Amino acid sequence: MALLHINYWSAPLGKQAALYFILPQGKETEPCRVVYLLHGRSDDYTIWLRRTSLERYAEATGLAVALLDGARSFYTDSFDGVFKYEQHILETVNYLDKTFHTVRSARGRGIGGLSMGGYGAVKLGFKHPDLFGSITAHSSVLDLAGYIKKHPSPELKAIFGPRSKAGEDPFRLAARVKQIPALYFDCGLDDPLLEDNRRFASRLKELGLPHTYREYPGAHTWEYWDRYIQTALNFHRHTLTGHSSRTALSKKVPGAV
Repeated sequence: MALLHINYWSAPLGKQAALYFILPQGKETEPCRVVYLLHGRSDDYTIWLRRTSLERYAEATGLAVALLDGARSFYTDSFDGVFKYEQHILETVNYLDKTFHTVRSARGRGIGGLSMGGYGAVKLGFKHPDLFGSITAHSSVLDLAGYIKKHPSPELKAIFGPRSKAGEDPFRLAARVKQIPALYFDCGLDDPLLEDNRRFASRLKELGLPHTYREYPGAHTWEYWDRYIQTALNFHRHTLTGHSSRTALSKKVPGAV
């Protein structure tokens, strides 16, 4: 297995960017499927490697994993025009497709994340189903308008402006799309974002959008995410390789709701 630390030029950001790329053994010459993994608001692209056993989990699934940096952007092209992190993520997908031997279609790409990164994964997956074939999200910020109301700040205003009530909110995106990539998301029973995740699952059901939602014992912690990123990677593997994604979830983790 190879762990690559890559520095590259990001035109949308107008500066150098960095990522980690996990390439499982035997995938150097054959096309690989890539999961793009997004971090939370208080961390950066290195955190998944520092707080989980992601390398080992990726090797077990045979998936490549790209750890991308989104700063505190919510993976959004900011309303004030200062940064373009959605475009940065999309350009990075293109960059890795050109640099490595990847499966260059939605059947070869998944996107996932936690907290702010879970929001980013759902939003980008819903907006770009031509790019991503599967979405996973843990403990995610899904009620964007409600989150901004609870945590008002100049930073969030600069990022979203009035768009928290429009095209950047997952609830509103869900109402606009006709179909979505395969979706799995979960939340801990002691997580402060639990009710928002429950409401999002209910809304998807009302809209007839297929999804899998799970609740497990745990909180907004790395102990929780280290455990359930394994479930997420298995979901991506089964979905992207053409197997039923429900096969990966057929055996519920003890305590799952």
